[in-house]
Amino acid sequence: MKEDIKLYKLNFDSGFHIDSFGNQMYSKSQKFIHSDTLSSALISFWATQKPESFEEFIKDPPFLLSSAFPFFDNIFFFPVIKGKSLLSKDSKDNKAFKKVKKIEFIAYDLWEKLLKNPSLYLESINNQDDTFSLPLSSKEYKVYSSFLVPKNTFPEKKDFEKVYKEEKNTRTSVNRLSNKVEEAEEGNLFQFSTTRYSSKKKAGLYFLVKFSSSKVKSDFEFLLSLLGDTGIGADKSSGKGQFSFEEVDCPIKQFYSDEPSFAYNCSLFSPSIKELEDKSWIQKSKYELIRRRGWIHNYSFRKKSIFMFKEGSCFPISKENSLKGEMKDVSPDLKQLDHKIYRDGRAFFIYFKRKD
Repeated sequence: MKEDIKLYKLNFDSGFHIDSFGNQMYSKSQKFIHSDTLSSALISFWATQKPESFEEFIKDPPFLLSSAFPFFDNIFFFPVIKGKSLLSKDSKDNKAFKKVKKIEFIAYDLWEKLLKNPSLYLESINNQDDTFSLPLSSKEYKVYSSFLVPKNTFPEKKDFEKVYKEEKNTRTSVNRLSNKVEEAEEGNLFQFSTTRYSSKKKAGLYFLVKFSSSKVKSDFEFLLSLLGDTGIGADKSSGKGQFSFEEVDCPIKQFYSDEPSFAYNCSLFSPSIKELEDKSWIQKSKYELIRRRGWIHNYSFRKKSIFMFKEGSCFPISKENSLKGEMKDVSPDLKQLDHKIYRDGRAFFIYFKRKD
């Protein structure tokens, strides 16, 4: 049941702006890129490069993507495990609880241990510098921003800030009719946020991918190079969102057995109607939902909004219950569109057998 998983690193020289709300919210940029955003960008290039095969292609694209998460050198980060408390409920350390509550990403080695063992929790070592470790372990982790990182990698906050930061710049809106900058009144000023990972410090985003066949890989990398040259997200005309990429050895060990009991979701996930006929698996799942919406490129129309399971959600898996998700038609009910609009709701699962 093991699958061949590839890993690609994305190195951004000028940072990027990704709006998670889908409503042109420029004052806040995400730290990572959701799988449906990355997939949509690549699929749009496929449509322009191979229009004759697009109708068949979109039914089941030959590549399956995770979301793009942060990495620092060879430390890969994963979203916190939904439904899994990082501290034991018996802990009386309120300050530690406040610190771990804001954690969004944890380093791979720690993530793997916590994922497999639901009874394993962090212990607070030093409240003064937000240091934690696992029981009987000498390795220490520190909280910086929303990351739980190995302490020996970033001893001080200033070391972390050299790798990751969110910049905000004040901009003036431009009149779309005259194409001129208007007088800087309060209503014409806005904050524009840029997420920066220092490529000089070997930091950026990575994503996982599964191919339906080895023949797809060269086509996929061609699309990825086009996207890297064009950019992803807002402000591409200024160089934002442009990246170079490289494939590296994937450290993600498939620690499931022949009979996995759970699946950890690395992407956004929208189940099919058939998968929702039996809702018993939802009751046993640990998850959060996110509302996804946005504008259609080159049109002033909104896509239909849908709710999806977030990254880090965990679902029970069995031979009788094999979840996959599907491509969702989010086209608005308008005659002006000459093609359908899709959102990728296919799940990128990592399967594992959890200790009881």
